[in-house]
Amino acid sequence: MVPAKNLGINLKFLCQQRGTISGICRALNLNRQQFNKYLSGQTLPNPATLRKICAYFGVTEESLLQNPALARASLGEHGAVAKARTGDSAGIFRLLEDIMSTKTTSLAPGYYFAYYPWTRDPDKAIRSLVFVDRKDGHTQFRRYTSLREPGATSRYFHIGRYRGLVIEEQNTLFFLARNRTGFRDISLMSFQKIMPNSNNLMVGVALVMAPWGPMSSRVTMEFAGTNLAFREALGRCCILELDSKDIDPIVRASILSRNELATPQLMPFSLLQNWSMFNDTASHF
Repeated sequence: MVPAKNLGINLKFLCQQRGTISGICRALNLNRQQFNKYLSGQTLPNPATLRKICAYFGVTEESLLQNPALARASLGEHGAVAKARTGDSAGIFRLLEDIMSTKTTSLAPGYYFAYYPWTRDPDKAIRSLVFVDRKDGHTQFRRYTSLREPGATSRYFHIGRYRGLVIEEQNTLFFLARNRTGFRDISLMSFQKIMPNSNNLMVGVALVMAPWGPMSSRVTMEFAGTNLAFREALGRCCILELDSKDIDPIVRASILSRNELATPQLMPFSLLQNWSMFNDTASHF
């Protein structure tokens, strides 16, 4: 019986990831001797028992009866997910599932430029490249940051290559990512969509970990289209003078404004840079 042999091999593979056979039998409320017959490929379970086994391991009936050479990758992925849902990390897994429960977002795929005030010079701004796409129902993005002057070679100036996910809740977009270079910091950008279909220009707040400590900054993101050449777009990542013709007047106003926009505007702040003020305050307690 080929299906029974397939099931036995695939079931052994799944059991290796889930602990002892006796523990699995107790969880499934199955007789150990009967379960051993499934493992050895002697017989197939009845439809109700097969569904119970599949539900426990988080796999489909088709994959459990499939040729083991073809089923291994699928069973490994589904088995790992099922183990995470029921193991020691089940609470964390459920929390992540809840955060990721809203897969689709209203954010249009394509290229965006993100503008931040340059902390070392109030007359300058940093322009980063953000590429947004959709995969498996999720909205993903990559963000590239370069601290170079216009016209300078960009090879040695990249400080950020972030990859992450976009989550949308209550008309707000959250960009959560990890830097794949440097000290692999995590960043969060949030944008409230002030008006419907306002993807072309969004204003928000960025929370990042700088070398000198955590900081927050205003950020404006401008849609640049879908047909840009990646290398050309990457070459536009740089530090710009605020009066540069490369910055749209509306973007410039959003970078400079502190009170007129609907999104709260936060000036960069570092505990290390303001340590003396912190000590003065602590001395009063």
